[in-house]
Amino acid sequence: MSNKSPNVSVIIPTYNRGYCIKRCINSVINQTFKNFELIIVDNYSSDNTFNLISGFDDARIKYFLFKNNNIIAKSRNYGLSKANGKYIAFLDSDDWWKSQKLEHSINELDAGFDLVYHDLIIKNEAFRIEHKIRNFSWQLKKPIMQNLILDGSPISTSAVLVRTSLMKKINGFSEDPKLVGSEDYDAWIRCSMFSNAFKYLNKDLGYY
Repeated sequence: MSNKSPNVSVIIPTYNRGYCIKRCINSVINQTFKNFELIIVDNYSSDNTFNLISGFDDARIKYFLFKNNNIIAKSRNYGLSKANGKYIAFLDSDDWWKSQKLEHSINELDAGFDLVYHDLIIKNEAFRIEHKIRNFSWQLKKPIMQNLILDGSPISTSAVLVRTSLMKKINGFSEDPKLVGSEDYDAWIRCSMFSNAFKYLNKDLGYY
């Protein structure tokens, strides 16, 4: 790796995900696009999460302990405060990506879009359901804000790649306890106050 700043900062908030965190991290490390930093924000896990993360010998991984008081937006915002990349990707620690997720998404951002999102494959491992269900998103129509408000959000947080500058314009995710569970929807609406350049990739590039 060169000494230049990473092009992408991947932010993973986590808590007691020792059973799946390695899969999540490996899906980032195995990306075809390599110029990234991986910021893991751990809400003081009490399981083996730290030991598993410590087993990775990769200088791109940065690990932080941070108490979020059950508001995951605080962990994501803390990760944003540590990010050095031109672009930001979010990945929940029980989700994971296909190897070309960053490459495909970055191509669209480099072409001029401000926020890119795609489909995810839904897998219900808790009930051992083997079949996969595709999470169908759609291309939002302009004006983006109106479409989001009237038709709801097709954007999953683990499917997003967004310009860091845009996330800074909206001051990150709302940490209002009343918005827990919908803070991402709120963030995309506020992003649409500054940009209509949202791009949907009709590809399933990860797993939920």
